[in-house]
Amino acid sequence: MKISLCLLLFLTIQSAFAGDDRVLKEFARRTGIKHATEEKILQGCDGAQISMTLCAEYHFIEQDLKLNDEYHELQRNLDGRDLNKLIAAQRAWISFRDLDCDFSTSDVEGGSMEPMMSMRCKQELTKARIAQLKKHIACTAIHGECPP
Repeated sequence: MKISLCLLLFLTIQSAFAGDDRVLKEFARRTGIKHATEEKILQGCDGAQISMTLCAEYHFIEQDLKLNDEYHELQRNLDGRDLNKLIAAQRAWISFRDLDCDFSTSDVEGGSMEPMMSMRCKQELTKARIAQLKKHIACTAIHGECPP
C-alpha cells in the first residue's frame, strides 16, 4: 500500500533523471520510482511523511553507494585470509546495522515514521562505517603502518 502510494505520487513527475546519476538510478531500482529528480525528492524533506521517507531513503542510498565504493577499494588492497576476514566482517556489520536500527526505531514500529527513522539510522551508521573503512584503506596503502 505504501509503495503504491509512493508510485502514484512520483509517477506524476514528468522530468527524467540524469543518466549518469548513480544515486537516482539506484533509488529508482530500489523503489520502483523511475521519474523522480533529485530536486523533487529533496524538496519533500520537510513536507509530508511519505516525502520525508523518500528523502531519507535517497540519503541512505547515497551513503550506501559510498560505502560500497570504499569497501571495494579496501578489497582491492587485500588478499587471501585478510580478504575473507573483511568479507565476513562486512556481512556481520550489515546484519548489525539493520538489527540495531530495528531496535532503535522500535518505539515508532508500525507507525508512518518507522521507515523514515530506519533509513536515517542506517544512513548514520553507514557514515560511521565509511570512516572505519577509510582508516583501513589508509593502513593497507602504507603496508600495515596505520596512521594515528
